[in-house]
Amino acid sequence: VLANPELLFSRVVEEDTPILMRETEKALQDLSLFDVTVRIRRKSGEIRWHRMVSTPRKASDGAVLFDGLDMDITDRKLAEEALKQSRDRYELVMAATNYSVWGWDVTSGHVVYNKNWGQILGLDICPPEYETWASRIHEKDRERITGSLERHLSGDTEDWKEEHRLRTSSGEWRWVLGRGKVVSRNKGGSPLRVVG
Repeated sequence: VLANPELLFSRVVEEDTPILMRETEKALQDLSLFDVTVRIRRKSGEIRWHRMVSTPRKASDGAVLFDGLDMDITDRKLAEEALKQSRDRYELVMAATNYSVWGWDVTSGHVVYNKNWGQILGLDICPPEYETWASRIHEKDRERITGSLERHLSGDTEDWKEEHRLRTSSGEWRWVLGRGKVVSRNKGGSPLRVVG
């Protein structure tokens, strides 16, 4: 490849050739950092992902030289794709089952809600705080719910599971089944993180 740069271009997967050409021309013109990820077909026919990073510089004769490295990142790309597929399946399951997922940082009160939570509550965006849920619990359910949650947080129960009513943004009441579990505690046993 070093002796014949055209060999590199001939091995790049056809759909990625314009990317490599564009970035090469840009680096040659601006002498800017060259950082490109493309698929390369090996002599055996196997396709591998490569990230090429280099810094172009002008030699004394005016030629542009590239000093850099080439990394085979196929394993990382495959892991990223597997993670994306897993996320996509997860989102489909959440949408199909009408489950809502949340993660609560007990110390800060910060809660991450998935988008199904917003649909349950009639909100476009769920404020990422404990009160988004707690302030909407029906008055007749509040003592029972907060009591069972406190018992779980203190370690008296294996997990937390309660049916209760929540007020939607339109003022209607909706019955939900809430489930959660402390997944991490500090050395003193105080809860740090709850998911459900």
